[in-house]
Amino acid sequence: MAENKKETSVVNPRFIIENGFVSNLIDPEVQVQPNGIDLTVQIIRSVPIGLAIDFSNENRFVPEGTILFDSDKIDDDKAFILNDTEYPLKQYLVQYRELIKIPPTMSAIVIPRSSLMRGGAFIQSSWYDSGYEGHGTVILFAPQQMKIYPRARIGQIIYFTSEPAFLYKGKYQHENTGNNDEESSLTRDVENPSRECYGHYKQWSNSCLHCNPKTREKCILDAKKIFEGMENARKKQRNINFSDPPADFDPGNHEKRKES
Repeated sequence: MAENKKETSVVNPRFIIENGFVSNLIDPEVQVQPNGIDLTVQIIRSVPIGLAIDFSNENRFVPEGTILFDSDKIDDDKAFILNDTEYPLKQYLVQYRELIKIPPTMSAIVIPRSSLMRGGAFIQSSWYDSGYEGHGTVILFAPQQMKIYPRARIGQIIYFTSEPAFLYKGKYQHENTGNNDEESSLTRDVENPSRECYGHYKQWSNSCLHCNPKTREKCILDAKKIFEGMENARKKQRNINFSDPPADFDPGNHEKRKES
């Protein structure tokens, strides 16, 4: 039987903000870009020495760098100078201000803003897996001296539709939030159909990736609310780029997850 491959696409950034997948923004109208959302600098740390990694993570040790700059503890007109005589470093860890949530049917990556690259600097991000939540961190490379002002826009996060093998439950879940829960809050949000049933957008005839016996029936009933929300969004010219559901789609015949 041929594999049913689904198209991966960039998700409209306004949709991301409206559903709370990126929050704690300074000014959404400024930070929304055509295909992504600008992230701003909150804290800058030194890159620590002593990292240890292995296969099983039994011997993994990730030390925390020293805080060099905090946007909330400095005047707006004061800049932090990277790669200068006081801090002659070429790489830094940057924690962004915005809270990121990756729903079960998306993944994301952070790329540098073009102004940063044109100045000879760049940032590197790991892939943000489905189910991740937190104030993430990127590494900033500054081969020459540069200034960063409080809450500077440094990178842009782009969300993609995704079909994960499972949801993220790792060391960095809820990082920099004070929450030690390994699960994403989105997988438990059964009151908001636009989040709980997001899987229906790209999987009209399949079960949501995170459905379980306790929430499945609600998920089925809320599917129609998703369709209505999409139509309302289109009427408001938000240009959400999702395919229409099949004409014969019936939430009552929604394919249920097979029990093992």
